[in-house]
Amino acid sequence: MIGAEQQLYIGESVNIDLTDLKLIAELEANPRQPNTETASKLGLSRSTVQSRLQKLYDTKVIRTVAVADPMAVGNTTCVLIGINTLPGQILAVADQLASYSRVQHLMLCIGRFDIIALTLFRKRADFLNFLVSDIGTLGGVNHVETMLTLKHVKLMGPLLSDESEPQLRQIPAPNIDSLDIALIRELETDATQNTRHLASKLGTSQSTVLRKIQKLQDDGVIRIMTLTDPLALGFEGVASIGIRCEASKVNEAADLVASHRNVQTVAICTGRYDIIAWVMFRELNDLSNFVTVELSQIPGLQYTETMTNLKIIKTSHKSVGDDTPITQN
Repeated sequence: MIGAEQQLYIGESVNIDLTDLKLIAELEANPRQPNTETASKLGLSRSTVQSRLQKLYDTKVIRTVAVADPMAVGNTTCVLIGINTLPGQILAVADQLASYSRVQHLMLCIGRFDIIALTLFRKRADFLNFLVSDIGTLGGVNHVETMLTLKHVKLMGPLLSDESEPQLRQIPAPNIDSLDIALIRELETDATQNTRHLASKLGTSQSTVLRKIQKLQDDGVIRIMTLTDPLALGFEGVASIGIRCEASKVNEAADLVASHRNVQTVAICTGRYDIIAWVMFRELNDLSNFVTVELSQIPGLQYTETMTNLKIIKTSHKSVGDDTPITQN
């Protein structure tokens, strides 16, 4: 809940005031609610809500998009790749990696790795080819370490809203047709498009679009979310935290880590870590408290390793690619 005591934050390109914060919190809780409903809740005029939201969208403080479960839309392999580079080569390697479509997120770090990349593949054979033919031929790479994601526990969470984060469900492979794929692709780009416009663009009826969006959400294939630039809300940075714990406690530990508001993403994986989490922090003291106090209470904890992200080179939440498989009904 945004109260009167909420501090005002200055984004890189726009001033964020208390009213903006309340609007963002409303969108985090209900991304597709009409502007008239938002205006009524906040005691504002519809035109004020519309103009302020347009400013937030235009300055890229917020984006309302569909975040798809990577596995539900046909990806079988999600791999976190840690890379160490030769001296002076980190930016050249990062720029090359960012050009690959299968690299979703790419960060420069302080810690064990110089670069952390999150990658998605339709088949494990595609990952092997990427590792050998693409990364293997990159000049400037000194060391590569891979961690296979076994389960996503949390995929992005609200930064301002009190709305609880829905638990990700392990669902059987849904039946997805070509229209579903086209619709998800549109929503991953911009979920504020109205259903009539989407129906016209996709050559179908508005009722079909409404039905399919609802079914995709009900099946856990997508979540419509308003994502906020954390820097515009006063967060100083992001840290990648690797966690090792007793095998019998991994699921419990992952759920506990995911319950923290500032933790945006949590995955259970193989390799060096059992759990990897991405954590937002406003200042280093907040990160220090999270690592030394909050994480120390996790049952079965063996050790943690923190890598502070210096720069986010690439970030994408698009899980539907040109080669996404289609399962006919």
